[in-house]
Amino acid sequence: VSGLLRLYTLQSFFLYSKLTLQANVKTMTFTLTQNPKPKTQNLMNRLFCFLMSIVFALCANAQDEGTVFVEKPFPEVLAQAKQEGKMVMIDCYATYCPQCVRMVREVFPKKEVGEYINSRFVCAKYNLDKEAKEYSEGWDIHSFPTFLFMNADGEVQFRIYGYRPSERFLQMVDSAYNNHKAIMVEKQYQNGDRSRETVIEYLKMTKAQRRGNAYTDAAKEYLNANADNLLRYEDDYSLFEEVIVSPYDAAFLHVQDNKTAFVEKYGDKVDRKLWQVWKEYPGRSFVTDYNTYSMDEQKYRNFLKEVKQKCLPAETIDAEMRMTKILVAQPIDKKTLLKEVKKY
Repeated sequence: VSGLLRLYTLQSFFLYSKLTLQANVKTMTFTLTQNPKPKTQNLMNRLFCFLMSIVFALCANAQDEGTVFVEKPFPEVLAQAKQEGKMVMIDCYATYCPQCVRMVREVFPKKEVGEYINSRFVCAKYNLDKEAKEYSEGWDIHSFPTFLFMNADGEVQFRIYGYRPSERFLQMVDSAYNNHKAIMVEKQYQNGDRSRETVIEYLKMTKAQRRGNAYTDAAKEYLNANADNLLRYEDDYSLFEEVIVSPYDAAFLHVQDNKTAFVEKYGDKVDRKLWQVWKEYPGRSFVTDYNTYSMDEQKYRNFLKEVKQKCLPAETIDAEMRMTKILVAQPIDKKTLLKEVKKY
């Protein structure tokens, strides 16, 4: 709707200018005929007003594509940031600052800058040279422009000084924003926040940082505590496929007990995953020496009994374990291996 209104406004300007120009040309022609020295100042004023109106319209359109600055008192900016779940960016400028003007003219109107900044921050600008001085107490501003990046409580998290070309400005903001976000997510998670949104962000962060144990532990904890989400969110089931390796985890038992519903939604991969967990569990849990593939035989035999009770092919699991043990041994007993392969 706003786009159509802008288009209508521009069309109106062009129509008005066309009529005005036609009228002015006729007037000028008439005047030239009547008076060899016409007074053209009125015509020039009208043309100037018309051109300025188009410039203002185009600038308004550019502002909509670029960075949006709200004109609100600082407390209301914080309230909006809390409501929208964003951080706050404050442009601290002064009237005598040429670099401040360059940022406003060259950087903030750009579409790529607006798309990045608007999606993450509620932005406002304050002239700390003349007004809004009551807001700057504690901000420690000594040069202009200074760009403050705050949480929704008004606490400064990082700042950028001076003029920066748009690409460099976005690089600096993105680096600081991601670092701040990682710190905040880590803090939230360690303080016990186990909401799905926080856990997902924590998993993304630990995976990107290659913190394998932290990632796996957090994923298992989340899935076992929220097994009901496995049918609701496909991403959660994909996480289940990735990290669950024990048939005794709550998430695994939930899928197994509701296998029909899971197969109906996710297909045959559910059966394959369940069987994979049963089959690989002995190698993960009962082997005491991987050089010889020795294992705790008592625990292993009890496990096979349990598998049989669930009407699963325990013999297949046992055959694969025996073949693996033969393959690990050096030299390999090929005759014995061949017999086990035939049995398998």
